[in-house]
Amino acid sequence: MSSELEEYDHVRSKEQILNGEAPVGFVVSPTSTKVCNFAVFDYADEYVYEGQLLTIKHGGVKIIGLVTSLNAATRGATTDVLNYFSSIYGEIPQLEQNLKYGELRIYGKPAGPGVASITHPPKPCSPIYVASREDYRLLFKDPSREDEYFEIGRIRETDYPVEVDASAILRLGVGIFARIGMGKSVTAACFLVGLSSLSKKINVLVWDHTGEYATGNLGELCSRFEVLQSSELPVVPTDPSDLVKLLMLDVLPSQARKAVEVAADLFMMDFLAGEVGLDSKVFMNYVNDWLKEFYSKDQSSRTWSAAIEKRIRMLGSSFFNGSSIDEYSKVWRLVANRILVVDASQDSLEARQAKLGTIADLILKRRLPIHLVIDEAKNYIPETGGAYSQVLVGKPFLCLGKITSLSEEGRKFGANLTIINQRISRISKAVFSNLCTLFCGCLTAASDIGAIEGYTDFPEIKGILPRLGVGEFLVAGMATPIREPVCVSIDKGDIKLGYGRKTVFELHEEFAEGVARPEPS
Repeated sequence: MSSELEEYDHVRSKEQILNGEAPVGFVVSPTSTKVCNFAVFDYADEYVYEGQLLTIKHGGVKIIGLVTSLNAATRGATTDVLNYFSSIYGEIPQLEQNLKYGELRIYGKPAGPGVASITHPPKPCSPIYVASREDYRLLFKDPSREDEYFEIGRIRETDYPVEVDASAILRLGVGIFARIGMGKSVTAACFLVGLSSLSKKINVLVWDHTGEYATGNLGELCSRFEVLQSSELPVVPTDPSDLVKLLMLDVLPSQARKAVEVAADLFMMDFLAGEVGLDSKVFMNYVNDWLKEFYSKDQSSRTWSAAIEKRIRMLGSSFFNGSSIDEYSKVWRLVANRILVVDASQDSLEARQAKLGTIADLILKRRLPIHLVIDEAKNYIPETGGAYSQVLVGKPFLCLGKITSLSEEGRKFGANLTIINQRISRISKAVFSNLCTLFCGCLTAASDIGAIEGYTDFPEIKGILPRLGVGEFLVAGMATPIREPVCVSIDKGDIKLGYGRKTVFELHEEFAEGVARPEPS
């Protein structure tokens, strides 16, 4: 073996490989400016994995891309291997390589920040390297906006930090999706810790469905943190159609229903203007006026009035309680320049849906620059079409339309959503289509993976998502300048969420001891 090759053997240490100083493989046959195939040297096999960023040195230009697949090793020295070493050393060494082959999705040339497209594919035998810390720094951060980024994790299997654009997080929709136990809530908590570390003023409201954020230790980790119990907020309908549906008055015959709808519309306008409170007698005055108008030629108005009043007594006690829309002003006071967690775990599901709907509606109508984080989002913005229409719970009509409208229009005044859920296919397609950044952990259902493929125009992603481990996420979208997927490892660090402070055995023991009865003698 030549002295040059012996010298080449000498320099391929782990440190040099991970620092991008020694090649891990080479281009086999480029197919386009978007995809190329490559081979991995046997000595670098453990340092190359699916979801990794690699760089290609081609004609004095550095090109970066994502490993989308790796195939089984092939024994023997192939023609491509021989050509590669011949191009470097001017001779053909006798090698016995144990190669893996893979596919690289080409992103382009690092442009600082982000990437620029290339016009020519890399040449065969161009060497491939592990992306270095400097490559990542150039890709992910705009130096002119240094104080608008926060660290969310590390590039998988490295210590290279990944920082996301807080402006894009707050103004544009974010989705966090993964199977149960794969780190969704921890990822959301890292968001909150990162946002609170900014020197900028921010307004973030977390709708905590199960209470895990409110009962964890985020108050110790976030500099600006408040908790509010949703039970302190009244159920306040803000839409006349919601009021009609809650009272089940939409089943009335057409003429009586129309009278009720007109009355509800006028009552709601006066209520939101602060002219009337949520009082059943006041509402019935509106209804009676319009029943008389619609039934002016007969005496049916009395009959329908009595029936409607009975229905209100039965179903309206939860919200016809004299409450005012002004009682939600405490929410706006607490969320100003803070992260406010609203613990909804003690309310009934229907009350949670109604209160979140009111918050989303008021943010939109009053054009409040508040970022709304919704955990267990399937309960609030479910996909109502197809097979999932049979598994809806509660009364999602109280919030679905309002949250959808916020996702479509909120960015105009600095508001938007972060959606957290296990299944993508269970989420409203209208809301999902407005998410501008996705954090996708391990997903295995074909419908979920299909939704991601359509979102990213990245079909190779289906081979990566099922193999991700706990705390590993593919990140794609506007929050990173590269826009294309990159694999990030998110460590929980000191974060403790809700019941995460106890083991499953401690929880079982606590329950068992709490209900234990004396053994019979």
